[in-house]
Amino acid sequence: MQFNSISYTSSKALAWNPDNVLGLTNPLKCGITCVGDAHSQNRRCWNQIAQDNINSALSILMKFGSAPKAAASLADLRLAAELLLCGRHGKRSGKDQSSKIFSQWRLKLEDWISDHSDESSLPVICNKLNMDTRSVKREPQVKKEEPEEYSLTKEIAKMIAYSSTEEIRKMMARLEAELRRRSGKTSMQEDATERGQSQEQKRRHEQKEQERQREEEERRQREEKKREDERRREERKREERKREERKREERKREEQRREEKAREEAFRERVRLSKEKEKREAREKAQKETTEWQAAWKRYSDGWTKGADLSIANIAWPVKSGLRADVNEASVKLFFEKAPPAELVSSGEGLLELINVEIMRWHTDKVMQRFGPDVVNGAAKTALAIIAKVMIELRQEAQEKR
Repeated sequence: MQFNSISYTSSKALAWNPDNVLGLTNPLKCGITCVGDAHSQNRRCWNQIAQDNINSALSILMKFGSAPKAAASLADLRLAAELLLCGRHGKRSGKDQSSKIFSQWRLKLEDWISDHSDESSLPVICNKLNMDTRSVKREPQVKKEEPEEYSLTKEIAKMIAYSSTEEIRKMMARLEAELRRRSGKTSMQEDATERGQSQEQKRRHEQKEQERQREEEERRQREEKKREDERRREERKREERKREERKREERKREEQRREEKAREEAFRERVRLSKEKEKREAREKAQKETTEWQAAWKRYSDGWTKGADLSIANIAWPVKSGLRADVNEASVKLFFEKAPPAELVSSGEGLLELINVEIMRWHTDKVMQRFGPDVVNGAAKTALAIIAKVMIELRQEAQEKR
């Protein structure tokens, strides 16, 4: 609903425009928005109002400028204020501004009534708004003062009407003298006033100039102090950043040193554990090997000393496994190096004695006597020859060591 489309019922209504009087249109939005204040933005609210609410509010407000018989009251004014508030500033919100807008509108209406209503229509309009005519502000009637010359001329004219010609001439002479006196006095006063005003203006100008210079100097000093403070703050910030950077670098280096030390310790621990494991495994392996050689020697010794039926099938061969298939020069030498007890081979004499016993045991003639020619010349021939040869070599080595 636009204001220019309203049809007024009287010539007096033409002076009433709710938009101009109450300020309904938001100039920043070129239309009617919420009439409340957006305090957080320090401006008027920009929220849109439903067109039906705008039309209803304008219909109510137009009654205040129509014929006196129109029923306009403060309740209507309050209703119009509520219709032009959005949900955030309306009656149902926690920030209701309807009472504030109503009070502002009422003051504006009172001013408008004071400016646009005559004495005859004032009681009617105030009655419509439930206001007292004495509360309406009126401009006081100021009596215009007439110029002194005009008053004097009126007085002279009045005297002429009741005086003679001689009296009139005397009166005119006194009037001319008085006018000349007043003119000279006025001129002197004007000159003095002008000189005084000129000096006063000059003095005021000098004072203003001094104040301006002082303010300029103070402003310059404030700005200089502000720049100096800003420079010092920046310097402190730079120093602080440098200190923080040095601390970060030191922490980083310390962390790297700790990590390097932890890696070195972990590496040394792994090496230590690895060495201990190797030593343990070597000890276990040596112990196991010793146990195995001791068992092999016991089996070998028992095979020759228990008086069992010595045949080619149950002969005790001088190898770790005790099997004829494993008999070769290396295995036989290793057997007599590892298997004999330490007390038998701890000295050169003991080793030589042991080797001589074994040579007699494995000599071809002894084997022939014990097992017969079939064994010596049969399947065991090669194994027996290897053992006899190795025993001769071991005796030569034992003799050299002794």
